[in-house]
Amino acid sequence: MILSCLRQGANVALCIQGNFTFFENPDLSPLAIEIERGGFDRVIMDLQSCHLIDSTGLGLIMQVHELLEENNLLLEIKNAEGQVAHMIHVAGFSGLLSDQSAA
Repeated sequence: MILSCLRQGANVALCIQGNFTFFENPDLSPLAIEIERGGFDRVIMDLQSCHLIDSTGLGLIMQVHELLEENNLLLEIKNAEGQVAHMIHVAGFSGLLSDQSAA
């Protein structure tokens, strides 16, 4: 799993590639660094290249969401499809999905 964190104007793009699972759990320190730097109001988690998510991946989404809320920042999830979108819906995170994501 590859995680990249890129600034895009007033947003930060958090791109996840590969499997978002217990065995391939990401280091979220790049996001923590961006939060400390400030200057944005939303993190957009792009799951276009994420092929599989399990409960660990869902737990990490919850942790990211809580961290952002503590800092008055928003989380938006986009490009979730197939099994990934289904798991996000089942977990009750549908409200974070942008219009581009579908189960």
